[in-house]
Amino acid sequence: MRILETLFHDKYVSGNEIASALKISRAAVHKQVNALRKNGYVILSSKKGYMLSKKADILDESEIKSFFDKPLSIAKKIICLKTADSTQTQLRRLAENSDAAEGIVLTAETQSEGYGRRKRKWSSNKGGLWFSFLLMPEMTPENASKLALVICAAVNRFFEKNYNFDLKIKWPNDLLYKNKKLAGILVEMSAEHDRINWIIAGIGINVSNILPESLQKESVSLKEILKTGVNRSQLLAGLLSEIEISYALFKKEGFGVFADEYNRKAAFINEPVAIDDGKRQLKGIDLGVDENGFLLLKTKNGVEKIVSGTLRKI
Repeated sequence: MRILETLFHDKYVSGNEIASALKISRAAVHKQVNALRKNGYVILSSKKGYMLSKKADILDESEIKSFFDKPLSIAKKIICLKTADSTQTQLRRLAENSDAAEGIVLTAETQSEGYGRRKRKWSSNKGGLWFSFLLMPEMTPENASKLALVICAAVNRFFEKNYNFDLKIKWPNDLLYKNKKLAGILVEMSAEHDRINWIIAGIGINVSNILPESLQKESVSLKEILKTGVNRSQLLAGLLSEIEISYALFKKEGFGVFADEYNRKAAFINEPVAIDDGKRQLKGIDLGVDENGFLLLKTKNGVEKIVSGTLRKI
């Protein structure tokens, strides 16, 4: 237990009670309270003790887990950093350690080298939600791209259920609000020919971060949409809980059970699009994804099945 877990919003807790619960001295309690205040927490003090008045908008493992309805297998351990080159890069270093296990989540307040698909730079200012989590599913490598679609559907579902606004999925894994990017999902893996060693799923969400001027026409933040701030610890807890449900179903049933949901929310369905798969550029009509996770593109030469690429509307 840490000092934050002993404080309440509606009543004072004496220094003696806190010291006893944490098995530390009164002086240590005072020191830790001051440290929390420096991090942005508003803590009132009186002869009665201490009371939490306002939580800072910082990510903290104990606070995040306090929003779980039950323990999550994908979030056994949550590492909260002030800054990182990239949460993907940091978590990859841990994943390559033989002792690493599924269930590590890593967040950072800022990223100096955040990136998305094809290593495109991702603006990661303070106030956004930047996190990655480590999975070690027993499945073949070709399922990794399907898992990216599943996670994207789960994140989309969470936002619609909890914030009641309509989002669209831009294939394969961006979330759009009125054609502006709110969030992106990135899945990377280490695999052998018939098995996955590990998968790292990274998610970047514009929450209350200030977007660079160069991105304001194409991106949007949650704060802009809702016209109010959001508790990022609660947001992260809710997202992980929703992803856990979908991850378990995917491992049991495969992607087919998610295909209809994904297509219902997909942007540009039955519209002309262009796709760059890294080797060629194709144009055609977007028919959505099939039960195996392939994007179906109707071209002049027939229907192409595409595993990955970059899509744009034309």
